[in-house]
Amino acid sequence: TERNIISRFQRIYMSSHEPESSLPPLCYIDYKLNMDRLHNEIERLKKDENIEVVYVDSVQMIDEPIDMLSKTQYIVNALWKMSREFDIPIIALSSLSRRPEYAGGDKKPLLSDLRETSAIEMYADTVLLLYRPIYYGLKYDDEGNLIMDTAQIIVAKNVNGQLDDVNLLFDHCTGEFVDEILPF
Repeated sequence: TERNIISRFQRIYMSSHEPESSLPPLCYIDYKLNMDRLHNEIERLKKDENIEVVYVDSVQMIDEPIDMLSKTQYIVNALWKMSREFDIPIIALSSLSRRPEYAGGDKKPLLSDLRETSAIEMYADTVLLLYRPIYYGLKYDDEGNLIMDTAQIIVAKNVNGQLDDVNLLFDHCTGEFVDEILPF
């Protein structure tokens, strides 16, 4: 059933934070999701299943009958309030604009590349941007080092800590990220 679909990221997250014998995380899929339904679902799952984290993929797909800029601001604000109300982190994915594709150089995304970024910048405690050079056809860095199997998590905003980049290896066959110390 839809309720039993578990993403690889959720399995990785749960396996690193829960004992092996614990139940897998729940995944609620609703293609007509709006903020009222999401609130009710989080409330129910928090009470019945004691969920510890919520993933929203993606902010732009939530159905609210208002213009896109107002919609994103409304949704991000509501997610922020729900996170406080239920005392759980809410990890929300958002689309990037196409600017990095047309930019010169290494094409690393910036906080301003998030769609409808002002609302996300205002309410998010932490903003992470994923960067994979091979996505843009970049195989070597400026020093000639092979970077096609690398990825970077760019900490673009962090209310409770420092801004930094996390260098990773990326396995194209499995789609998994491996925590390795790599020069960039």
